Parts: sequence; structure tokens; C-alpha cells
Amino acid sequence: MAKIKHLLLLFFTSLLLVACATPIYDYNWIDESNSVANILYSGLSEAQRKARPKILVVTFVNIDDLDKTTTFGRMQAEIIATQLSQYGMDVVEVKLMSSLYIKEKTGEFYLSRDIRKLSHKYKANLILAGSYAIALDKVYISAKLISPEDNTVWSAVSYALNQGPNTMKLLNTL
Repeated sequence: MAKIKHLLLLFFTSLLLVACATPIYDYNWIDESNSVANILYSGLSEAQRKARPKILVVTFVNIDDLDKTTTFGRMQAEIIATQLSQYGMDVVEVKLMSSLYIKEKTGEFYLSRDIRKLSHKYKANLILAGSYAIALDKVYISAKLISPEDNTVWSAVSYALNQGPNTMKLLNTL
């Protein structure tokens, strides 16, 4: 009987170790971000889409520290902006502007006190902004198209990505 208990314990311990060692794979970032852009675009009314609003794109930030981002946050904004431009939206390239708050190696950040001035200057009707939270094995992301005139959200989506090796590298957690 003791031998059976010992073998069962060994079996279940081995099973647990194998389960814990199962690798987590990254999603296809491009496909996932294109789906996000599609949801944001579809969330606009037909009149809003026909008006072809000009979109100012800012870096997605870490929800736990809104002054910091990573390559992950910069790439999420870039990929979604690329797809929105392919839908015919006018996307303003933020990195070329010196009037936005830009920190070296961190990205462009949305400053609410200046955004009306910037949106007026560049005739931007919407801002693509987002935030992310890093969990144990996933990154939870929220992306929004926001009106700078009254801070209303025109369209929004929340999603999660597996925290596989590529995602971990872009989050600087690897």
C-alpha cells in the first residue's frame, strides 16, 4: 500500500511539473491589433466614419504608472494606427511633432491640458489612446478613440494578449 501511495505521489508530482512547464505562446500581434482597429472603426457611427476624422495617436501607457511605457505600448499604438489608416482614417504622425510631451525612449504622452490646443493646431478630431496592465501570464489592454473637445469616448475595446516570450521582451520583463 505504501508503495502505491509513493508511486501515485510521484506520478502527480511529475504531472504538476509538466503542467507548470507548459510554455505560453504569443498571439499573432499583427492579427490581434488589426482586429482591435476593426472593432474601434466599427464602433464609430456611419456618419462619424464618413466624416473621416483625423486621429492623433499617442503611446499606450502602463496603467500602474501613466508616465511610463515600453516598446509594447509604443507598438500597440503603431499597429492599430496603421490599420486605422488602411481603413481610410487620417492619422497624424505624432513622433514628428515637437509640441507633444515626448520622453526619450518612452514615447508620446497625452497631456490633457494641451490636447485641445494640439487637436486644434493639427485639426485632429480624435485621439487614439490606450493603457495596459501586466498580469501573471497576460497583458490586459484598453484602447479608445477619444474626442479632445469634450473627452467623450467615441469607440473603445478591451482585450488581452498572452505574455509569451515576444510580449515579455517588448514589456522589458524578459
